Amino acid sequence: MINRGAVPIRYVAGPEIKGQRGMTLLEMSRTNNVPHMALCGGRGRCTTCRAIIEEGAAKLPPPSPEEAASLAAVNAPPNARLACQLRPTDPATVLQVFRSDGRQTRAHQSLGQERRMAILFLDMRSFTARTTGQLPYDVVFLLNRFFDAIVPSITGAGGTVDKYLGDGLLAVFEQGNEVASAQAALDAAAGIGAALVTFNQTLKAEKAPPVAIGMGLHLGTLVMGEIGAADNAPRTIIGDTVNATSRLEGKTKELAVEALISDELLHAAGYATDHLELVILELRGVAHPMSALPLKQAAKLPELLTPQPA
Repeated sequence: MINRGAVPIRYVAGPEIKGQRGMTLLEMSRTNNVPHMALCGGRGRCTTCRAIIEEGAAKLPPPSPEEAASLAAVNAPPNARLACQLRPTDPATVLQVFRSDGRQTRAHQSLGQERRMAILFLDMRSFTARTTGQLPYDVVFLLNRFFDAIVPSITGAGGTVDKYLGDGLLAVFEQGNEVASAQAALDAAAGIGAALVTFNQTLKAEKAPPVAIGMGLHLGTLVMGEIGAADNAPRTIIGDTVNATSRLEGKTKELAVEALISDELLHAAGYATDHLELVILELRGVAHPMSALPLKQAAKLPELLTPQPA
């Protein structure tokens, strides 16, 4: 008996399947055990499920405005569709843009995944002026002593250093949920502030000038993936949240504070902000003004925070 509700779909790399009308192309793939990338879980956001419709595109329903916008954002060709949004009504021949069958040159994880997490940018103030005229050995020695002093506060809170940036760093707090990630970032910031006080006491005993820092802390959606040439691609993070956090850190020098913490991160960690003196910042490259808590001394952060009422 012919199943009149079935739609034939042929994959360029094989196989040929039949899916029920009303199902998305992604659902058809998975129902028929055809591996199909979809890192955002089929929400139409990551576009990793997109497919090129090589035959039959004209008979398929047109993309919704949301699907069309996602495809336009990645400069997809006219015959590209999102498998998680397309519901085939007629036969089609499709080519998956990203393959997840083990025959690709990069690992599945290298294509990236979206996560909502807290991150921290840190920079040493006036580093160039401080080290002008010093021997390279002395410059490296100072940096390593500085990082030895502050990084344990990051790792001890459950964070990792994503990358070192000369006289600064970017840390990410990859916890089980947003609340834990935000709280870990706050713990790290307070710990860094306390560690810096101790480090500067050591420098004072050596008759060396103290070190000043700036930190930006924020929480938002990040893209995590292996970025670089195929055999030399460390995992890192990118996205608007990274840019916004970097801009926050940059503002600390202008405001003469040690840290700026976004209210989004504070709320995610479960802290009320009504009693705090937040500042509203216009940040270059950030679409909307951001509210943040300025801190003269990050070590005193725990004294300021009040849990939100249940």
